[in-house]
Amino acid sequence: MLDEVKTVAVEEWLAKLPMTAGTKAKLRNIMSAIFNHAMRHEWAEKNPISLVRQSAKRKAIPCVLDLAEVSALLTELKHPYRQMVFLAAATGLRVSELLALKWGDKF
Repeated sequence: MLDEVKTVAVEEWLAKLPMTAGTKAKLRNIMSAIFNHAMRHEWAEKNPISLVRQSAKRKAIPCVLDLAEVSALLTELKHPYRQMVFLAAATGLRVSELLALKWGDKF
């Protein structure tokens, strides 16, 4: 069964996934680690994932606000959004990380 996995088929499958390139690259790396484990335990003869090409390069350049833009944004926002944007700008937290914060969390 493991010997039925083909490099090109995995590349085509990854290309169809609705994920970012970085996420696809991480998935490819996990699959490669699994095959390496299988080879170590002699469950597989080779690692077809080692030949899978998957770039982790971003497709878009992230938009970074300068200090004046952050300041202008903060003056327009009200609680709690002002605090959230301030915390994100000061710490570099992602939106998902910000939304998951609780009062008891410590840095």
